[in-house]
Amino acid sequence: MTARNFGLSREARVYLKAETTYKTGVMFDAAAIAPHKGGAKLEWNRTYTPVVERKDTVGVSEQVLDQPDSSSFTFPTSYLKPSGTTGTEPDLAPLIKAAFGSQVGGGVVAGVVQASPAPTTTGFTVVDGSVFAVGAPIRMTSGNTSGEVAFITAISTNALTIAPDLSEAPASTDGLVMGVGFYLTSENIESLTAYHDLSNMMHGGSGIVINNLSVEVSRDGTVMISADGPGSGTKSMVGTSTLDGGINNSVTTLAVPTADADKFIIDSNVPIWATIEAEGANTEEVVAITAKSGVSLTISRNADGNGASAHGTAAVIKPWRPSVTKLGTPLACLTGDFEIDGSAFGIHTAKFSLSGGKALRESNFGESTANGPYVSGDNARGVVLDISGKFEKDMLRKYNQAADGDALAAWIKVGATAGKIVAIYAPKWHPAVPSLDEGSGQIMHGFSGPCFETSGNDEIYFGIV
Repeated sequence: MTARNFGLSREARVYLKAETTYKTGVMFDAAAIAPHKGGAKLEWNRTYTPVVERKDTVGVSEQVLDQPDSSSFTFPTSYLKPSGTTGTEPDLAPLIKAAFGSQVGGGVVAGVVQASPAPTTTGFTVVDGSVFAVGAPIRMTSGNTSGEVAFITAISTNALTIAPDLSEAPASTDGLVMGVGFYLTSENIESLTAYHDLSNMMHGGSGIVINNLSVEVSRDGTVMISADGPGSGTKSMVGTSTLDGGINNSVTTLAVPTADADKFIIDSNVPIWATIEAEGANTEEVVAITAKSGVSLTISRNADGNGASAHGTAAVIKPWRPSVTKLGTPLACLTGDFEIDGSAFGIHTAKFSLSGGKALRESNFGESTANGPYVSGDNARGVVLDISGKFEKDMLRKYNQAADGDALAAWIKVGATAGKIVAIYAPKWHPAVPSLDEGSGQIMHGFSGPCFETSGNDEIYFGIV
């Protein structure tokens, strides 16, 4: 068995784009940057199985079975970086959406609590409920509940039901805004195109399915995300080379030296761009490489709209690398809430792990790649919540509820700055209960258990507001 893979260093860049159709790649742009701490991998594997057959004569023969390509994507632990503007998605939104199945909210959406029917701690009416979305977080912006956060769990015309409860019923004319939320779906068919920029080489693959997502809140208030999943096996790659012969500003093919031909791999499912550097009177140009035959590359000119140019022999061709604008800063604060069924819990760390239970459909005979994701019945979707923290004696009632098999609601809110508040809510959490150690006033404990649905696809809520 043999495998081909490329790992990423800390200096490398990752770009992620959501696909409209599985395996139909989408070219990245500067906004698609997905910052990471290093160690990301986009791997392609082709399996060769040698079969040794002994013959009458001395020696062996070898049969090689060439199986379909496959790929996998690993996104290492990275800081979640909210933009700081309410309703604007974080930089890792495509990754999170691919794991959950849907992204809700976004944009500038605000409302005002109406007087009738009377607002309660669990719901109220707004003027226009159609602009709000189930699964999105809201933040109260005025009144006695100003700054409090909850998730929309149901909408009936203009009536919003929320959870967890507010500290008190809001008053009429109190304001609220909606943030960006990620919500589980019955059938998650989201996929990504992923690109890796290694400075002198760029490679990408389409049909990446995020099957596992982990979101962890640490005691210093940072929120970390990691993910992984399988891919279709499609691949395009552009290395650094030179032109083997000049071209004018309109031809649609160019040649590279024979020795560099293997630096270019083109799959029509994975669009990829290259930059031809300026030399002499010729200006820089970005081209899309659409096909390859031997040393000949088929190109689409002026890919970025900045103009086509002639290029001389030995002009450098290299991966296109956009200028990237930082979209936000890592969240780090000591302000937040952690509650179990409404009782405060001194948090040390909290993490939820989402396993999508997805696999790629097996290829039909004669196809070289898988043809889409599906939910495996043997590996159903699951969400597990793990917490560790300071367990004080006033939490004993909740501890006993868990010991008796009761479901508990878990609530995590990190941050206090508008547009940078991260919220997690598990309405039906069943933690396993560890034994209680002796302690005079407080002890450290860890709890772990699955999260269940209450009304379908609501095992976990996650959002930024």
